[in-house]
Formats: sequence, structure tokens, C-alpha cells
Amino acid sequence: MIEFIHFAASKAVGESIQKPLLYYENNLAPLIYILQELKEKLVVNFIFSSFCTVYGVAEPMSITKMASIQPAVLLYGNTKQIGEEIIKLVAKVSSLNAVLLRYFNPIGSHPSLEIGELPLGVPQNIIPYIM
Repeated sequence: MIEFIHFAASKAVGESIQKPLLYYENNLAPLIYILQELKEKLVVNFIFSSFCTVYGVAEPMSITKMASIQPAVLLYGNTKQIGEEIIKLVAKVSSLNAVLLRYFNPIGSHPSLEIGELPLGVPQNIIPYIM
């Protein structure tokens, strides 16, 4: 059995607005390549790091796992929606067991600062502004 976790994606709002094709390519092409490699394997457990932006502007704002997907407001959310759809379709026709994790404002870094956020210059997330 193969287990695979996919966490990679670009997520800066400003950059995604300026470079939309780069974002679609970077956030979707690697996912497709990974799934192509995994589709022939006997059993694959696949975890996809998605995001709460797949809910769009949700009503009510108290979102549960039963909330419906709405059109994404930002390009990053759209790439996550498309990625989830690709994974669901592949899972229907292969031995892929997929889990889609939809995070809400993941922040922070390891105390060593070796992994995670280390905002230098203009922050790309809200938490550095709040802090």
C-alpha cells in the first residue's frame, strides 16, 4: 500500500492576481502528475491539503463539514476546488482512497524556523498583521 500526502501549492493572493496562469500551473499540474503516477498502484491512500476557500462566501458563516461548495472568490480557492474535483474523479475510476483536508487559517512555524511560515518583508497572510 502506498500512502501519499500532498501539501504543495502557491497561496499568495496578490501574486495569484498578477500571475494567474502560474498559479493554475503550479497548483494543478503537479497534482495531475502525481495522480498519473499513482493510478496504476494497487491501493493508494492520498491526503490532499485543501483549504476553506472551497466554501466560497458561505451562508451561514458557521461552516460545518456538510456545507456546500460555492464558487471560490479567489484564484487560490479555485485551484483547490479544481484539485478536489480531479481527485474525486480519479478516485471513482481507480484504487485511490482520498481524504480532502480543508484547513481554516493554518499559521505558524516550527520553533526552529526550519519549516513553516517566516514572513519577511510584506506578509502574505493575515496573522502577521494581527500580531
